Amino acid sequence: MIDSKLLVSDFIKALLKRSIGKLVIEDTEWEFPTKAPFSRTYFNDRLKCNEPINTKVHQGLIFLFAYLFSPETHGGKYGEAEAVKASNAVIKLFTENFGIDLLLWKNEYAQDNSQKREHILHCLDNILRICVDQKYVNIELCTIFLSNYLTDVAAEAEIITTLPEMLGTAPYQQTDCFIGRDQIVDSVTHHLLQRTSCYLHGIGGIGKTEIAKGVYKKIKNIPKSKSEITHILWIDYIENSFAVSLTKVLEPKETNIDIAFNKAVNRINQYSDRLLLIIDNVEETQDADLMSVSGYLNCRILITSRCEGYHQLKQIEIKPLEARFCDDLFMYYYHGREDVESLHRIIELADRHTVTIELLSKIADTSEKTLSDFLQTLIDCGFNISDEKVAVVHEKLQSEARIIEQLKKLFRVYGFDVGEENLLVQVSAIPNLPFVYDQAKRWFNQKNRSALNALSNKGWLKKETMYHGTLNRYRYVMHSVIAAAVRAQYLEQLYDMCQSFIREITIDMQESVNENDNFKKNLIQFSWSLNDIFKNSFVNETDCDFLWALSEIYRDIGLYARTIPILDQLMELYRKLYGDNCTPMGSVWNSKGMAEFQLSHFEKSLNCYLQSEKILKNMDNNSKSVRIDLARLKLNIAKIYLKGNHKEAEPYINEAYDILKTDLGADHSDTLNALMHKAEFQRKEENLEEAEAIFLDVLKKIERKKDRDSLLLKASTVHALGNLYSDTQPKKAMPYFEIARDIFTTVLSPTNPDTIDVINSICSMKLFLRIDVEQALQDLSRLLPMYFKIYGHNDPNTAVITVNIGLAHYYLEQYDDAIDCYKEALQIYHSVYDGDNVEFAYLYNNIGAAYSDSDRPKDAIPYHTKAIAILEAAYPEQRNLDLAQSYSELADAYIQLGMVDETQEQLNKCFAMYDDWIEEDSHHYVQPYSILGNLYYLTGDLSNAETMFLYVVNLLNKNGFSNDSPEVMQFLQRIEEIRKEMDGNNCD
Repeated sequence: MIDSKLLVSDFIKALLKRSIGKLVIEDTEWEFPTKAPFSRTYFNDRLKCNEPINTKVHQGLIFLFAYLFSPETHGGKYGEAEAVKASNAVIKLFTENFGIDLLLWKNEYAQDNSQKREHILHCLDNILRICVDQKYVNIELCTIFLSNYLTDVAAEAEIITTLPEMLGTAPYQQTDCFIGRDQIVDSVTHHLLQRTSCYLHGIGGIGKTEIAKGVYKKIKNIPKSKSEITHILWIDYIENSFAVSLTKVLEPKETNIDIAFNKAVNRINQYSDRLLLIIDNVEETQDADLMSVSGYLNCRILITSRCEGYHQLKQIEIKPLEARFCDDLFMYYYHGREDVESLHRIIELADRHTVTIELLSKIADTSEKTLSDFLQTLIDCGFNISDEKVAVVHEKLQSEARIIEQLKKLFRVYGFDVGEENLLVQVSAIPNLPFVYDQAKRWFNQKNRSALNALSNKGWLKKETMYHGTLNRYRYVMHSVIAAAVRAQYLEQLYDMCQSFIREITIDMQESVNENDNFKKNLIQFSWSLNDIFKNSFVNETDCDFLWALSEIYRDIGLYARTIPILDQLMELYRKLYGDNCTPMGSVWNSKGMAEFQLSHFEKSLNCYLQSEKILKNMDNNSKSVRIDLARLKLNIAKIYLKGNHKEAEPYINEAYDILKTDLGADHSDTLNALMHKAEFQRKEENLEEAEAIFLDVLKKIERKKDRDSLLLKASTVHALGNLYSDTQPKKAMPYFEIARDIFTTVLSPTNPDTIDVINSICSMKLFLRIDVEQALQDLSRLLPMYFKIYGHNDPNTAVITVNIGLAHYYLEQYDDAIDCYKEALQIYHSVYDGDNVEFAYLYNNIGAAYSDSDRPKDAIPYHTKAIAILEAAYPEQRNLDLAQSYSELADAYIQLGMVDETQEQLNKCFAMYDDWIEEDSHHYVQPYSILGNLYYLTGDLSNAETMFLYVVNLLNKNGFSNDSPEVMQFLQRIEEIRKEMDGNNCD
């Protein structure tokens, strides 16, 4: 409610408290120019008292707020974040007291708010002028002024609302001196306005990102009606994944990566070509998601990259800056006396490379050398990029090799203290990876920001502002070209100088065990860089700890193929230090076995486990920890046998369970994990009720536990239980899959292999229940590149999702596409398994079913026959659901060909197995009873045909299908046709 009797003194106090948090102006917090328009003591005294303001105080307040609203012009405590807070505080105060909505000028973090603040300051000036020498604020007069002012600026406000809107956040601000690129910015802008998407490529440090920012700024200020671009989306490419990069910006709160990506793409789609999508620093030219999106989305796209690629976009190579602009760039940072001749020669030595010029100018400026002296120093140290010919060392830096070779010579003209030197060298081990002060404080032992800021001033580091709430934060990053040059200068000392960094980041990795995948991925990008640089230098136990922690994280987040070479590194280092059979080697062999198992290299995995077992058995057999490790190892071996000849797994599971139960107790997570293996064995034995009982018992024992291990065990258990119900009670399976998905997503991440395996199961269940089949196909197609990345192209896990994609095509009646997918999966299985595996039978049946449903039953029969032969050999006791289903599938092919006796024979086998095993209302009966109905119809027994189809309808109803569903409708229509035919026969 508006206060009609508001004291001016109270209004001023509220204004200051909300804007700067206090009523006094402390000299240490402000960096006012020498001639401020007030005496600080007088000003503070007037602000504290309850007297009306006079003209002098009015002028002081406006000076104060003009200073506060312009943080770019000064230092001190009050930066951009404080300016945003103060501006919005003034808006809120005016709204509360004068009832006028000024949210049009609300400030946003990481945006240019300067024009909005001009309006706010103008309003404040006039409100304070109204208050001068008044005891109470004239509410009516202030309200009239604000209302009239809003009307006066309505046209300007209209212009603002017609400009393109930003989706997500704006990019980091452009470099201080961006010149000489107007022509290329105009050219790229023209192409985009003409709806031609562009791909900017060039060597590192040449200015691609800054050009993209220039294009962004230019289009951002063109009215929508002219550019026909209504929205702009800026994406920083991370984790070599467009999907991750996009969802992090558009759907940051969505934990399921697939749902998030689908939502994000749908958002992009709704804008069509009215959206400009800018993707900066793309390093992966084979990103399946980006390739597909750039091919089919209608939005306008601008990509920057160091590599050539995405040739469906217009290719634009970024070349060096023109010489005249290089002069201006250098002199922007160099504040000494200009010397044109020396300047031109320095630019020539730098070969017009943007990052190098900026670095040279800052070095020259901080060293306080004249340009002629600086030039002579460069010549003396042999600096000359354009003439240098060097061998290429790192593939990603091939085109920058000559620049790197020369930059290292700058150290001969660069003066720094020991602290800065150590920091510079350590940061060079993590090129292009932004880090914040909190990380630098731990990793590089920085007690304050002085060294970081000094290196930033001298050009070796880049300091960027981040806005977080109301606080200013900064991140630091070293350009990859500069980092390579730093390392080249210190090759002999590099490893020793980074020892403390390696130790600190090892501790961070070790302590991250309970963090989710996103935290670990952010951490290991730094660790990966260290390993990439030092892998040939590691020599001690500390390095072993580093490699071990790094390998564990890679395995935890599912990057198995990257885990194995790190473990091989670790083994080689342990061999050098302690010999082949040292105690730690047993754990390494075990970890490698787990990674090989996940990649379906079962023979390699078993060999690794046996090596681990050999080492463990040579240790103290009376040690409880050794016994527990051996038990865990036995469970790992059992997993391999469960994939093939499952009967061989039983003794390993039983022995492991007994050891763990004795040493850890019946309710320990390791013991319950062994119990889970018992359930899986019973499932393989087709003892489904017993398997179900064990799974439910495990769930009961861990239901109330909330520690990480128990949550992961619960997720694995409900996933396994869902798989069990998939065969017998499919509708009951879905809730279990969803519980598993939610736990894995939260505790691990949306992209962890365990998570995407559950999502694959959910998609598979949707296909079976005919729920959102088209959506399931889209989801599966998006999962497939993730499977390629985790497992590779020739892996059974990849085969499983390929089969599911085939099933989606099958249910959409795209039979040829389905058969192609099934045959592709079959090739994968043949590359992994020797002989005919039971997995082959499933695929043979799928191929046969697709042929049958596409009116090619003759082609179907050989595949069903192959499937039956494999399953009969695998299950000689003739008790297996897949085998019974195979008999039914073959009967379906025979009935289409009118082969009555053969159909009856296969149905008899199918019913004999089902009747002895499954419940009478199981969905499995739908197909054989429908075939039996067709058989009766074919032999002229219309009455029994009608009865069978009515029974099928009843079965479908009991399994959740309503009478208006397509599945039921087809049988109701068939029943109606039979009844008409029967009526016609009766009339005759």
